[in-house]
Amino acid sequence: MIAEGNLVFLRKPRMGDEDIMLIWENDESLWYVSDTTEKFSREDMENFVRSDHDVFRQKQLRLMICEKKDSRPVGCVDLFEFDEFHKRAGVGILIYEEADKRKGYASQALDLLANYCKKDLGLKQLFCSVLTDNESSVRLFEKNAYVKAGEKKAWRRIGNKWKDEFIMQRMLS
Repeated sequence: MIAEGNLVFLRKPRMGDEDIMLIWENDESLWYVSDTTEKFSREDMENFVRSDHDVFRQKQLRLMICEKKDSRPVGCVDLFEFDEFHKRAGVGILIYEEADKRKGYASQALDLLANYCKKDLGLKQLFCSVLTDNESSVRLFEKNAYVKAGEKKAWRRIGNKWKDEFIMQRMLS
């Protein structure tokens, strides 16, 4: 286990997670967030779960967000563009099922992740990108000490529309 709160804990992926991760990764309605363009195979997910999850070597890290009372994965939080020299990383988060949203899981996961990044990874800041019209995500990150650092105009194409995106930062020290 990487970190634990009163609602959720964070852990690295393990065998048995490949089925749920395959559902999440192959949900085409979410591809615009991750820039995914093709489906993953079960073998892809198994290889990912078996892979080295060393953020210093891979420059990325996925952590499963598990509900504390029954250890059920409810989502994941990712570090990407991990930069050891500049002491920063990007953050992405997913709580997949509608029934698991608005329970405080995402907020606590972001807080646990920030503490882990500061204390264990020595990072100074985290950043994320959020569509400007995704009010619930903007509120989530603002609630967790992220501030809007800029706005990228017509940055992300979703279908035939172009959407603006905020870049948000959280300073860890």
